[in-house]
Amino acid sequence: MQGQSVNVAKLVPSNRPTYSAVSGELRSKSSIWQPPMSYNKLAKLSGLRHDHVSRIFRGLRRPTLETLRRLSFPLQIDAYELARRLKC
Repeated sequence: MQGQSVNVAKLVPSNRPTYSAVSGELRSKSSIWQPPMSYNKLAKLSGLRHDHVSRIFRGLRRPTLETLRRLSFPLQIDAYELARRLKC
């Protein structure tokens, strides 16, 4: 087989999901709700650490009422709506 080229397209079944489809699905499942701004900007505007904000929006942390209030102000929604979107 030395010197022969192999058509890789024939080796990979066409019904398998592509990398971009799988990574997009994982991204959509990993976060509960995406704010309309970056985590860094939201953290700066709310006075919280960006890693804390990131963990809240990825569903790894449950925010306190005070944290919800601080996050809701720059997002221009009330704390109850934010809690509903985050499924807290």
